[in-house]
Parts: sequence; structure tokens; C-alpha cells
Amino acid sequence: MAFNENTVQRIRTFFQNKNADFYEKKMFSGVCFMVDDKMCCGSHIDKESGEDFLLCRIGEEVYEKALEMPNVIPMEFTGKAMKGYIFVTENGHKSSKDLQYWLELCLEFNPRAKASKKNNIMKISPVIEIEELVNIKGDSNVKIFDVSNGKNSKDNFELEHLEGASFVDLNTLLADIKSDVANGGRHPLPDIKTFKNTLTSLGISKNTHVIIYDNKKGSNAAARFWWMLKSVGHQKVQVLNGGFDYAKKNNFPLESGHGSPAKIDESYAIENWQLPTVTIQEVENATYNKNYLIVDVRDKDRYDGISEPIDLIAGHIPGAINIPFTENLDENGLFLNPNELKRKYESIFQEINPKNIIILCGSGVTACHTLLALDYAGIEIPNLYVGSWSEWSRNNKEIIKKSN
Repeated sequence: MAFNENTVQRIRTFFQNKNADFYEKKMFSGVCFMVDDKMCCGSHIDKESGEDFLLCRIGEEVYEKALEMPNVIPMEFTGKAMKGYIFVTENGHKSSKDLQYWLELCLEFNPRAKASKKNNIMKISPVIEIEELVNIKGDSNVKIFDVSNGKNSKDNFELEHLEGASFVDLNTLLADIKSDVANGGRHPLPDIKTFKNTLTSLGISKNTHVIIYDNKKGSNAAARFWWMLKSVGHQKVQVLNGGFDYAKKNNFPLESGHGSPAKIDESYAIENWQLPTVTIQEVENATYNKNYLIVDVRDKDRYDGISEPIDLIAGHIPGAINIPFTENLDENGLFLNPNELKRKYESIFQEINPKNIIILCGSGVTACHTLLALDYAGIEIPNLYVGSWSEWSRNNKEIIKKSN
């Protein structure tokens, strides 16, 4: 059984973005994507050449014409060609454009894969690759947002940002900061009506395909905006893998200026936050409950109480374990593949119900990076403690340090 994990993930992302109802199955010595219990396409490593072949079921009508194209060979079984099935060699699907061409052809022959909904929730990967963004950036329904946060983030945006992007400020648009940080932490969620007005002012409607990035590989505030949109039921929202730096490194077009979003007349209709959150009291109740798991995603020195660069007191919540959000990324600052993330977190969570898992950070922002990683891995999104350490540490609650 041999297949290319990267190709499998690219196919998986394509189907998710198409809202296709599919499942994966190991067959034909590789991984196949099944629609209506029939093979649609897949990845297969050729034993002789070692090449990564794209397996396509395109039907007999276009089969002969496809064989005339470069990098296409017939798929054989027991020495006989299987009409309607082809292999596209590695050079024929290496680029995102070529891969999309062949997968679209597979969908044409499998019309029920084009669009189906399960529980009225669109299947779309929460993470988008730079190659995919290049292919869709010209679509009028796609809107790109830079959610970088920091002292000079707006100035940096005006100097250079991804072409077509608009700036979203964490502190004024994605939070309702109080004078007393003990009340909700440094970045409490805004009132739902306020957020509704924010979405309308940003030109976001229910049908908008929202792409979000920041300058910290999604951990700065991109994942927070993703969580907020997902929490009000927005279906097409994705965070750019690798963020601004990776896009720039890969020659995505840049521009300068204010980048104001196009206004819309339609008001975004939302009623409440749909994803689970917990209060400071609920966190305290969970601290020594073996049926609960509290995960602190800050770096180890902050968790251990060795340093605290932002909040007043160093340390962590009793019973919390430390899984720094940086562990969601590889050495290039890209998300680990979903299977690897799934294995990692399932080995830690074990039998604990996601409803009893609480994710926190300093102020409810970088915690969303781990919530994004969990969703990417196909794991149910657990609770976000929005107030996080910035609220807990200001309310005379028990604090644990490494020296304790």
C-alpha cells in the first residue's frame, strides 16, 4: 500500500472546498476517494517508477481523448486496460492548476459529488494552501483579510499586504476591551450585534468566501477571526497556511495602501455565538475534575511561571496541561498534516469528551490556533476560555508555578 500523503491532502482539500460528500478507502494499492461507494480518484505510487500517480475515474466518453494527452496512461488490471480509468503521471498533476483540471473531470463523471450537504454544514477545510488561493483570488466572491496584530500592524499593512486584502483590527473589531481586564480578560468577545455590524462593514455576506491571514502563521489573530466567523455559522472561511511570510516567499502578488473592503447593503443576520465557550467559574469547577481536561497553549516558560511578558502574574491554572500552539506547526511554520495532528491530540485527549475539554491561552486569541488545528484534524471543536490567563490571573484564583 503506497500513496503520496501530500497528494491525498490536496485531493481532500479540493473535495472539501467543493462541499462534496466523500470518504477515503485504501484500494488499488493506494488511497481512493469514494462517491456513492464508487471510486472517483486517488493517489497511487507506481512500483516500477516510484512516481506519484493520480488515479482518475473519468468515464468511457472522454477516455480515449484523455489518453491522447501528455502524462496520461491507461489504468490496467490483470494486464488489461480498464476503460474509463486512467493514471496521470506526476508531471501531469504537480501544479495546482493541472490537479484541479483532472479532479474537475472526475466530478463531471460523478455528478453527485459536486455538491451535497450533511447536517446542513458545508464541508470545507479550515486551512487553505497558497496554491489554492492563487487559483481563486480573482473570484469576486473571495475576500481576503489581514488580521495581523501588534504595535505597527496597521502601518505594516499599508506598506505591503497580499493583493486585494483588507485590514481587520483585533482590538477594535474582534474584541470589546474593558477598562478592567479582570472582567473578561484582555480580548473579550464583542457583543453579537456589534460583530454583525462589523461583518457588514467588511463587506462579508453569508455567501462570501473569507480568506484570513496574519504575520504569525495564523496565531496572531487570524485563527481568532476564523473562530468567530465559524461560531456565527459562516460556512466558507479559511486561514492561509503559513500566513503572510510564506505567501510572500512564494511570490503571491503584494500591494500597498489602505485596502478598504467593498461595502454591501445586505445586513449579516446572526443571533448568537454557536461554538462552545466557558466562564471563569466553569473553568474553576473543572480544575480538579478528572473528567475534564484544561489545555494551556502558551509557551512553556509562561506556563511554568518562569516568565510573563504581558500579564501581571506568571503561572498556570491548576490541573491545566501545556501544549504550546507552536506544536501545531512544522519547521516551515506550516500546519502539520491533519492525520498527524489527529494522532497527536487523540493520544492526549484519549476518552475525554470534547465537551469537557477547555482550551486557553493568554487572552483567548492564540487558543483559537489550536481550535483551528483540531478542526483541521477532524476533531470536534472543544470549549474556548475567552478570558484565559489574563482574566484568571486577575481574580485571586489559585495559581500554579513550576517551583510549586
